[in-house]
Amino acid sequence: MAGKAWSDTGSGYLANPTLSDEFRTALQPLARFRQFCDVEAALGKNRGEEFQWNVYGDTVDDGGVLAENAPMPESSFPISQGSAVIKERGLSVPYTGKLENLAEHDIRKIVFQTLRNDANRTMDRAAHAQFNNAILQYVATGATAYNLDDDGTPTGVNANAMTTAHVKQIADIMQERNIPVCKKAA
Repeated sequence: MAGKAWSDTGSGYLANPTLSDEFRTALQPLARFRQFCDVEAALGKNRGEEFQWNVYGDTVDDGGVLAENAPMPESSFPISQGSAVIKERGLSVPYTGKLENLAEHDIRKIVFQTLRNDANRTMDRAAHAQFNNAILQYVATGATAYNLDDDGTPTGVNANAMTTAHVKQIADIMQERNIPVCKKAA
């Protein structure tokens, strides 16, 4: 069922979650960077509005060995919020019913494919820009040597093409630092 909210001024939104999900799913195989992003539903938010989500940290204390008949120790975990400002992106390819009727090709299919490709490139560029803004930077300075910077400014020269050794080092760093791996979007 489509979501809708409209005011007398003509501003608001109309959303079709099923169609949006279908379009997003159609773009998934084309994504290079967006595949590593979590999808957060922000239906009902308009351009310029802030969308917030909860971020749950690890427990404050570590668990450990219990003595016989000792009470179960308790702990807590921090909760913070992340936020983003909603931005709209879009593009259209106008065509008429006359063109569709007279065309020797399936115009709707062609337009859908070109818009799908553009949407993928647009969203992937946005995801890439966020990855480039990451605070943690890994620079492969050799076949197995690297610099790891956590101030957002990489040091050294990326002297080697990425190899499986580099990927393993990055995976190990992520595990050591408890950096979550994104779940695959449905």
